[in-house]
Amino acid sequence: MGADVTSSRRTPSTVHDLPAPRWIEAAPGVRMRLLVEGIGTTLILYRIDPGTHFEAHRHPFGELGVVLQGVGRMTVEGEERELRAGESYYIPPDCLHGLEVSDGTEPMVLIDVSAFLPSDLPQPAISQMTELTARVVRRKRRAPGR
Repeated sequence: MGADVTSSRRTPSTVHDLPAPRWIEAAPGVRMRLLVEGIGTTLILYRIDPGTHFEAHRHPFGELGVVLQGVGRMTVEGEERELRAGESYYIPPDCLHGLEVSDGTEPMVLIDVSAFLPSDLPQPAISQMTELTARVVRRKRRAPGR
């Protein structure tokens, strides 16, 4: 059941009652929860274990997000930056980027928004995002006794 909502521009949109989102184990150490999927946009909550690394990759859609918890290092087109809780990021389309979550005890939790053309993701967005995540994630091996 939805309710019509009108913005200040008088452009109608629809708000839907969504089922409770579920966690998906996209790769070892990476859980994803699709919060909202619209035409050309996804809003995904990520929980990423310490020591997890998203290898450098690129895709035809841009991303932006905010870190809610934890610390990591993001690299975009060779420029590295530390990200902490409360900080945000933007990754333009087709830019080489990766993320390494700091070793430690605290996971990194972030909300990521991806904006794409329907042709960029020929299958349901959450399926495509899960497959992409599984391809680029690797875990650091912990030293014995840690």
